[in-house]
Amino acid sequence: MRELHNQEIEAVSGAGAIADTGAAIGKGIGEVLEGFGLKGASGVLSEVGNGIGQIVEIFQNVSSFLDGLFHKKPAPAPLPAPLFK
Repeated sequence: MRELHNQEIEAVSGAGAIADTGAAIGKGIGEVLEGFGLKGASGVLSEVGNGIGQIVEIFQNVSSFLDGLFHKKPAPAPLPAPLFK
């Protein structure tokens, strides 16, 4: 069994840096709007930002998959024959 890379772990867990950043930006904008009197804007916009971030991550993962599928690297060259037997 092989070890998973960080990007693969984030893809499996469903929580990635882009979604977290989107949630933080949404929360920040919501807090500003709450200062103007819109109650609950912070929580709502945090969820909206998280959702947008998850959609971006899905497109990123699909793009990465398709790139790997259609742009495979060639197999490495075989090792040269030994000089001495």
